[in-house]
Amino acid sequence: MTANATLLVEALSDSIRRASVAVPFDSPDSLHRGLVLYDAANAEFWRFWWDGTDSCVHHGAGTGPGADRGPVVTSTVTRFQLDTLTRLVEIRLIEMRADDGLPVRMSSAAALYNRGGAP
Repeated sequence: MTANATLLVEALSDSIRRASVAVPFDSPDSLHRGLVLYDAANAEFWRFWWDGTDSCVHHGAGTGPGADRGPVVTSTVTRFQLDTLTRLVEIRLIEMRADDGLPVRMSSAAALYNRGGAP
């Protein structure tokens, strides 16, 4: 279970580092956030969100048909909380349930490196 939490944090961090702008949104509430990532041309290139149908964090580009690439990892996520700053995304809490029922919690932060000439 810790490996799945690590994989999720790594997938988020890799995408965030390629971004110019990161915009969070409630998905569907403050315990489960989503994140839209934009490139230097201000075009959306990727997003992450908590999906209530399987309680996993999904990823993909856009919101149209075929945009959902499915869960990043197949573990149930009970909390997916993050915040954005000008040059940083703080992954405040990813909480998953281990097979024994105990929570596995991780947090991290990733910088937006693709900022171009923006301040």
